[in-house]
Amino acid sequence: MLVRPCAYAGSFYPADPDSLFRTLEYLFSHSDEYSSIRVSEKVYGIVSPHAGYVYSGQIAAIALCALGNKGGSPDPDFTGTIIIIGPGHRSPHSAISSCEWETPLGNIASDEQLASVISHVSGIAINEQVFLPEHGIEVILPFVKYRFPNARFIAIQLGDQRLEPSIALGESVASCIADSGKKLGKDVYIIASSDGSHYISHNEAKKTDTLTLSTLSDLDCYEFYKRAKHTTMCGYGPTIAMVTAAQICGAKQGVCLAYQTSGDVTGDHAQVVGYAAVAVV
Repeated sequence: MLVRPCAYAGSFYPADPDSLFRTLEYLFSHSDEYSSIRVSEKVYGIVSPHAGYVYSGQIAAIALCALGNKGGSPDPDFTGTIIIIGPGHRSPHSAISSCEWETPLGNIASDEQLASVISHVSGIAINEQVFLPEHGIEVILPFVKYRFPNARFIAIQLGDQRLEPSIALGESVASCIADSGKKLGKDVYIIASSDGSHYISHNEAKKTDTLTLSTLSDLDCYEFYKRAKHTTMCGYGPTIAMVTAAQICGAKQGVCLAYQTSGDVTGDHAQVVGYAAVAVV
């Protein structure tokens, strides 16, 4: 069976399983004290960052805590599907993966059937090669494996992040989930993989990202796109796809759970990257 191997274990996150588990355990156990709001509504999807864990790990844990109903505790009872939609940092191509992915905590199985249907409906080919050098989805997977150890998984890379292809992908994903008899927010969750502004000052990043993310409070993908395309946010297309699918399935608003920049960690505020946890409810 084809397995996509870890490419960034040991750089973005610990390669040793025990060290990785302890890191995730710490991040999830401290999520409440860093989160700006507690989500009690049904969550359809989230935006989570994908940088090195020392910089964005706490924000990613806060985002993952919003899924399901067990807070930061592992939920072995969830056997549904996690769809992660990410940008292409190293390839402009769109692709879907339907194979297992390796993590130091154990492999995570693919929902091959749903992946095949999404590929057929969206017109995005299954192409495992596209994902080999890409970090934007891999970095989130250990959080998924820790939180939902028995979940299945589909990776989608969105190469064309213009508004129309992003919305079209969201529509395709929503229709495929519905046709499969599954429910978004119960049997399936969608994670949009995105960091915020890159390599500008802390104050500038916070101002720019806050202005852009504020459009998600009422799930306004058009205004979000107008603002995001003029920033250095890397995953605005995946965010639009996730929000579109969630809206079709009943979501009404977006909630920013937490935000920080790399400068909050390093103390260097001259050039930072922004990270946000957003839940769509």
